[in-house]
Amino acid sequence: MKTLANYIHARLTEFDQISYHRRHTLEQLGRLITHQIPAQKHTKIVFVCTHNSRRSQLAQAWATTAAFHFAISKLAIISAGTQATEVDRRTIDALGRAGFTWKCSDNPNPTYTLRINSTGQTISLFSKTLLDSIKDTEDCIALMTCSRADRACPTMDGVSNRISLCYDDPKTSNGTCQESDIYDTCCQTISREMLYAFSTIQRS
Repeated sequence: MKTLANYIHARLTEFDQISYHRRHTLEQLGRLITHQIPAQKHTKIVFVCTHNSRRSQLAQAWATTAAFHFAISKLAIISAGTQATEVDRRTIDALGRAGFTWKCSDNPNPTYTLRINSTGQTISLFSKTLLDSIKDTEDCIALMTCSRADRACPTMDGVSNRISLCYDDPKTSNGTCQESDIYDTCCQTISREMLYAFSTIQRS
């Protein structure tokens, strides 16, 4: 039976699959977080996509999991969209196949609560706008997970550092026989890259 721990272990052995360019970008995120640690201040990280339904949600889930895996604290990791819709169920199904267990609230924009481990650590995923996510924030790291959102937001108030980290949209596979495989591939790619980014953070 596949477990989340087994899934994470498999991704940790795949860092050689990350291109040099992507490693450089992911290491930039690691350095930004590292620089915040001595200040003992909470660092806010927001993953941005257009609808906040697929890639940004996967990135939030895996960045949170990576932070827990590498014992990186004082992070507020969220996701947002240029508009709010709802988390696509195919995204949650992919996370379920990766080993997460979850429960869902019953409302038009449902909240999915994912359990990381048996100690009760959870991640809450729901669709929200960028304005809702970074209001009253003066020092936020924004990672743009889709090119459309990257172009649509040339400037963002409250964002001190911005990184372009775009992924292919699994939505293109919706309704095809490759749907599950494409979503799983996207999930694997994002999990591998988030684990790599957080593995580069220096804590002392």
